[in-house]
Amino acid sequence: MVKVAFKTIGCKTNSHDTGTMIKACIEAGFDIAKYHESADAYVVNTCAVTSSAEAEARNLIRRLIKTNPKAFVVVCGCSSEVFPEQYRSINGVDCVVGVRSERALISCL
Repeated sequence: MVKVAFKTIGCKTNSHDTGTMIKACIEAGFDIAKYHESADAYVVNTCAVTSSAEAEARNLIRRLIKTNPKAFVVVCGCSSEVFPEQYRSINGVDCVVGVRSERALISCL
Protein backbone atom coordinates (compact mmCIF):
# COMPACT_ATOMS: atom_id res chain seq x y z
CA MET A 1 0.00 0.00 0.00
CA VAL A 2 1.21 3.51 -0.82
CA LYS A 3 2.21 5.61 2.21
CA VAL A 4 1.50 9.34 2.04
CA ALA A 5 2.86 11.97 4.44
CA PHE A 6 1.61 15.53 4.82
CA LYS A 7 3.27 18.80 5.82
CA THR A 8 1.20 21.90 6.49
CA ILE A 9 2.56 25.43 6.35
CA GLY A 10 0.39 28.34 7.41
CA CYS A 11 -2.93 28.97 9.06
CA LYS A 12 -5.65 26.96 10.75
CA THR A 13 -7.51 26.77 7.45
CA ASN A 14 -4.55 24.93 5.94
CA SER A 15 -4.51 22.56 8.91
CA HIS A 16 -8.21 21.87 8.38
CA ASP A 17 -7.67 21.35 4.63
CA THR A 18 -4.84 18.92 5.35
CA GLY A 19 -7.16 16.96 7.62
CA THR A 20 -9.72 16.78 4.82
CA MET A 21 -7.04 15.56 2.38
CA ILE A 22 -5.86 12.92 4.85
CA LYS A 23 -9.42 11.66 5.21
CA ALA A 24 -9.82 11.51 1.41
CA CYS A 25 -6.55 9.56 1.10
CA ILE A 26 -7.61 7.06 3.78
CA GLU A 27 -10.97 6.59 2.04
CA ALA A 28 -9.09 6.01 -1.24
CA GLY A 29 -7.01 3.26 0.37
CA PHE A 30 -3.73 5.04 1.09
CA ASP A 31 -1.74 4.59 4.30
CA ILE A 32 -0.83 7.79 6.14
CA ALA A 33 2.67 8.35 7.54
CA LYS A 34 3.97 11.11 9.76
CA TYR A 35 5.97 13.69 7.82
CA HIS A 36 9.30 12.70 9.41
CA GLU A 37 8.72 9.03 8.52
CA SER A 38 9.60 7.37 5.25
CA ALA A 39 6.80 7.62 2.71
CA ASP A 40 6.16 6.94 -0.96
CA ALA A 41 4.54 10.33 -1.47
CA TYR A 42 4.64 13.66 0.31
CA VAL A 43 2.00 16.39 0.16
CA VAL A 44 3.06 19.92 1.10
CA ASN A 45 0.17 22.28 1.84
CA THR A 46 1.50 25.80 1.20
CA CYS A 47 0.59 29.30 2.38
CA ALA A 48 0.68 32.56 0.41
CA VAL A 49 -0.09 34.97 3.25
CA THR A 50 3.53 36.04 3.75
CA SER A 51 6.64 35.89 1.62
CA SER A 52 8.41 34.07 4.44
CA ALA A 53 5.78 31.29 4.34
CA GLU A 54 6.30 30.97 0.58
CA ALA A 55 10.08 30.83 1.03
CA GLU A 56 9.67 28.25 3.81
CA ALA A 57 7.55 26.10 1.50
CA ARG A 58 10.04 26.25 -1.39
CA ASN A 59 12.98 25.46 0.91
CA LEU A 60 11.12 22.61 2.59
CA ILE A 61 10.16 21.12 -0.80
CA ARG A 62 13.76 21.27 -2.04
CA ARG A 63 15.06 19.61 1.15
CA LEU A 64 12.35 16.99 0.92
CA ILE A 65 13.30 16.14 -2.67
CA LYS A 66 17.01 16.05 -1.81
CA THR A 67 16.35 13.72 1.15
CA ASN A 68 13.78 11.55 -0.66
CA PRO A 69 14.62 11.75 -4.38
CA LYS A 70 12.40 8.80 -5.33
CA ALA A 71 9.33 10.07 -3.48
CA PHE A 72 6.33 11.45 -5.34
CA VAL A 73 5.87 15.11 -4.33
CA VAL A 74 2.58 17.00 -4.48
CA VAL A 75 2.30 20.70 -3.72
CA CYS A 76 -1.10 22.14 -2.82
CA GLY A 77 -2.59 25.09 -0.98
CA CYS A 78 -3.05 28.77 -1.59
CA SER A 79 0.54 29.49 -2.61
CA SER A 80 0.44 26.73 -5.21
CA GLU A 81 -2.79 28.21 -6.52
CA VAL A 82 -1.38 31.75 -6.72
CA PHE A 83 2.08 30.75 -8.00
CA PRO A 84 1.68 27.31 -9.65
CA GLU A 85 4.58 27.74 -12.09
CA GLN A 86 6.94 28.60 -9.24
CA TYR A 87 6.34 25.11 -7.83
CA ARG A 88 6.14 23.29 -11.16
CA SER A 89 9.61 24.62 -11.98
CA ILE A 90 11.17 22.85 -8.98
CA ASN A 91 12.80 19.62 -10.20
CA GLY A 92 11.22 16.73 -8.35
CA VAL A 93 7.76 18.24 -7.88
CA ASP A 94 5.42 15.77 -9.56
CA CYS A 95 2.04 17.45 -9.19
CA VAL A 96 0.70 20.89 -8.28
CA VAL A 97 -2.94 21.31 -7.24
CA GLY A 98 -4.86 24.18 -5.69
CA VAL A 99 -6.89 24.72 -2.56
CA ARG A 100 -9.47 22.12 -1.47
CA SER A 101 -8.47 19.81 -4.32
CA GLU A 102 -9.00 16.41 -2.71
CA ARG A 103 -10.09 14.81 -6.00
CA ALA A 104 -7.14 16.26 -7.87
CA LEU A 105 -4.81 15.08 -5.11
CA ILE A 106 -6.15 11.52 -5.27
CA SER A 107 -5.80 11.60 -9.07
CA CYS A 108 -2.17 12.73 -8.75
CA LEU A 109 -1.32 9.99 -6.30
